[in-house]
Amino acid sequence: MSYIMFFTVHVKWGKEKYSDIELDTTEPTEVFKAQLFALTGVEPDRMKVMLKGSTLKDSWDTFKGLKAVSEI
Repeated sequence: MSYIMFFTVHVKWGKEKYSDIELDTTEPTEVFKAQLFALTGVEPDRMKVMLKGSTLKDSWDTFKGLKAVSEI
């Protein structure tokens, strides 16, 4: 069984929307948070990244419901 490791996500932050953000689950979660920091200016340790009720922690295993195109 193969798993998708690369995703395109849409990020909502406040009233802002960022489309087509590349997410690679083979990299640590800190890499994705650094991408979000570059877009929003929010420090990674102050972020709460959520997807349909699950919160991104230090591992991608805690992030349930991620699919090919998701909105976070």
